[in-house]
Amino acid sequence: MNENRKFFVPLKELFLILLLFVMLLALTISFMVTKDRQQAENKFQHEAELLHQSLTQKITDMNATLNGLVALYQSIGVVETSQFSQYAQQILVSYPAITKIKILTRLDEAFIDSYTDIMSRQGFPDFKLFEGQRTQSTQWSNVSQRPYYFPVTAIVPLNSVNLKEIGYDYYSATEYQQLIDAAIVRGEALMHEDYDMTANQLGLSVVKPIYSKEISFPSPDQRLKSTLYIAMVFMPFDELVKNLPEIVQPFQLYLKNPVTGINAEVYSQKSNFRKPHFFKLANFTYNQPINIEGVSLMISIDKQVGWEIVRLRIVVIAVAIAGLFAYLILVILNVNYRRRHELNESLSAWQWEKERADVTLHSLADAVITTDLDGVIEYMNPVAEKLTGYKAYHAIGKGIEDIIKLVDEQSEESVVCPVIECMQRSVMKQSADDVLLIKRDGERISIDYSIAPMRGREKKTLGSVLVFQDVGSSRMMSQMLSYQATHDDLTGLYNRRELERRLIYAIDQGIRNKANYALIYMDMDQFKVINNRCGHVGGDLVLQQISELLIEIVPPKTAIARLGGDEFGILLESCTLEQAQSISEEILEAIRQYRFHWSGKIFEIGVSIGIV
Repeated sequence: MNENRKFFVPLKELFLILLLFVMLLALTISFMVTKDRQQAENKFQHEAELLHQSLTQKITDMNATLNGLVALYQSIGVVETSQFSQYAQQILVSYPAITKIKILTRLDEAFIDSYTDIMSRQGFPDFKLFEGQRTQSTQWSNVSQRPYYFPVTAIVPLNSVNLKEIGYDYYSATEYQQLIDAAIVRGEALMHEDYDMTANQLGLSVVKPIYSKEISFPSPDQRLKSTLYIAMVFMPFDELVKNLPEIVQPFQLYLKNPVTGINAEVYSQKSNFRKPHFFKLANFTYNQPINIEGVSLMISIDKQVGWEIVRLRIVVIAVAIAGLFAYLILVILNVNYRRRHELNESLSAWQWEKERADVTLHSLADAVITTDLDGVIEYMNPVAEKLTGYKAYHAIGKGIEDIIKLVDEQSEESVVCPVIECMQRSVMKQSADDVLLIKRDGERISIDYSIAPMRGREKKTLGSVLVFQDVGSSRMMSQMLSYQATHDDLTGLYNRRELERRLIYAIDQGIRNKANYALIYMDMDQFKVINNRCGHVGGDLVLQQISELLIEIVPPKTAIARLGGDEFGILLESCTLEQAQSISEEILEAIRQYRFHWSGKIFEIGVSIGIV
């Protein structure tokens, strides 16, 4: 090496070596600048992706809140103010970025007076409907005559400031009317730039319709008629951008109008730090949408960079090359070695990432199965092995339909696993109905599943990911709670609350559709005598036997309820007063002939019946 430090070369050859050195130095600087630029761009993309993920999570929280409200109203039917308040308060605790939750009730013109009485009984004695521009509450006036309205009937938090929104008809404002109509027609959540006048805050509102039942309506008019409520949640921009990843460059949010389809800027973050660029080296951009159900929000970032991204090591490397010019051959060999080393590091990093991904999938509590484009299984984690009954080495290489066999929980009909459809349409699929998974040994378990396509760098579909979990216990608990909430423990008949809910629905149908209903009220005579002589055990047995008599007499699917003690109520649908009187006489005669035997004694009871 020492001999190589001595150069005895002609001037011409020295000039050629010097020229080669300059070229190598220029190439080195260019390479390092390119590398620094790439690192800066990677950092920019990483920051932007973190920002996108954080905003997506908050929009997802808003959508999850709406879905929870829809599920609450569709499972219970008539939700009391206290139930809505308790549920909504829990949502605000779970999702602090959401600051306000509202329920807009669809009211026909003929139902306003009746609903005003209902609201008065629920603690709003001054309830009435207002209309006017949303941001000018001082100019609100009583609503004008229209076929139907969408006033605010419930709001959380309910305080003295928000109370004045109760009764405001959102359908009176053109922009909200278009938003509500679009949400009803599409049947999905839609986002709108909104202003919270009570808190003086700009933000985003997401609305979603709640229909009378979960079916597909063929026309917009039928969808509108079947709409009971509009659920609305509000998130201020201050909360939307709160605790987001730090990013030097400003960003903008564009919202796609669900009616016009035009993207409009709704938020722009202002940066307090921006260096002047005398020489622009690169321009980094990031434009990525957030598409969740009917919500279409675009994140846009534009960053200009200059020589400040180039690190000092370029100068150090250039000086090192000048000082080590005599070791040109060693430098070339070092470059080759460095390239091989970087390749090995990349390969090792890829292998490490793959191992970490495998460990992560094995550690998940949910079952995970991946397939290729033909639906052939490529991977199965231990949870999937347990739920399907197949070991991974048995399942890998087989079609997904050979392993995942589904049936409808209600109809017992086979359900095709939509993996192929998911990949063909390149959309995510989720289980919409209650389905059962048939294990290898024939056992059936209740599951919920979601399927998403796997995409490569060019967004080309490479396969699918199926994630599912056992929800048998939670589904059984939900059904049990739903039954206990609507039925009497002793007789198995409906309870008073369920009959009142059905009465409210019957009154609504009577007003809207001129439907005929009849209500029979029954009060048992001499029941206290049985209670006193036979005890509560004997009394309970009488109530159970009387309940069986009523079930045999009234038409099928009639709502029979125990109202409390020895009182019963029967709600007859599509029934005239004469028909109800005939049924009442039949009940009266059956109870007259009824005899209760207890400890060698025979008791008779009577009944008083009223009809409306």
